[in-house]
Amino acid sequence: MGQTEPVELVENLKRGNFRTNVGIWRMPLSKIGQEADIAFRLDLGTLDASKEFLSTLPARTEYARLSVTRLYEFLDEIANRSDMRDCVLICNFDLLLAGLRKEQDRNQVWQDLYNRFPNRQHALLIAMPETASHLLPREDMLEKWQKDGRLS
Repeated sequence: MGQTEPVELVENLKRGNFRTNVGIWRMPLSKIGQEADIAFRLDLGTLDASKEFLSTLPARTEYARLSVTRLYEFLDEIANRSDMRDCVLICNFDLLLAGLRKEQDRNQVWQDLYNRFPNRQHALLIAMPETASHLLPREDMLEKWQKDGRLS
């Protein structure tokens, strides 16, 4: 089964066609930096995960102390915020994932987003640079995302 086109994935996320309304878009490098324009054309909200996460830290914080739980709670808060659109394009999430030193921690984030994220107010489309394969779920998990039509 091939990857789902971004427009089709967005439509499915907006309709709530998945038990867990989170998708991954392996964004071509040529589109990096254009996320706000793309979100506008797809009728999505957009959020820079890195900037948003940093804005939640207390003033003068030197280290973010990223963890699986912290990233999960961060995305959970975004998916349930009242000021968000029905589907939100999350960009620069790769920068946060890169802050998790262990591959197993990154895989746990993806596992949690795949299984433990139902019934949220808003769907999330996580944009990942197509070259950031080391930050994506491990191959067997990525195949599940693809099989479900949740990978573009």
